[in-house]
Amino acid sequence: MSTFQLGLKAVRRLCEDKNPLLWHKAKLSDVLFNGDYEMEVFGWVNHHVNSYKKLPAIETLISKFPELKDVPTPEPSKYYLDLLDNRFVYGQIDSANIESQGILAKDPKAVDAALARMRLCLDATTRQKLRMQIMDLGNEAPLMVLNEYHKINAKETLIDFGWPSLDTMVNTLMPGDVVSFVGRPASGKRLRTHTPDFSKKVLGKLMSRYHKVNA
Repeated sequence: MSTFQLGLKAVRRLCEDKNPLLWHKAKLSDVLFNGDYEMEVFGWVNHHVNSYKKLPAIETLISKFPELKDVPTPEPSKYYLDLLDNRFVYGQIDSANIESQGILAKDPKAVDAALARMRLCLDATTRQKLRMQIMDLGNEAPLMVLNEYHKINAKETLIDFGWPSLDTMVNTLMPGDVVSFVGRPASGKRLRTHTPDFSKKVLGKLMSRYHKVNA
């Protein structure tokens, strides 16, 4: 496939997916895009995601950049993202090769300078290849917490204690929750936990679901 419009195809396909998590997981940056137009489109979409926490609709994207209307994207977004990475690596190797040879052509003894240029290429390509395994907590932690929050809220309530004041405070138990009873309230705790109704309906239910929560 030609690398022409590759950055545009990747951005458009991600917008078609309508999933901002895919956009964040891709960890795209300016270095992956060639030319002013590709970088302008990427910058605009990235700003939209950061501002509104959503990818722009295709209609919005095309109204801003009419040229994208005729950019075909039949493959999944991962296909174009892989090609985008390959284009970056190829470009880095090609530039490093040309520049290092130019250094040696001027001075055959300047091997250290030529090697330094090759190391810059290796560092850049390695950093780009490993970006998916490196977490920037400042940028990514809020998204991870929000994602887990929505997943937990999508689950059915696990258990109510049947003790109104406690249920109000803990808002029911969810998978992964830890509840610790601390202190001596004026009334309710000891009496409530020793009644047959609480033991049968709440403590029994909690124990029966303990293994499910920790499975």
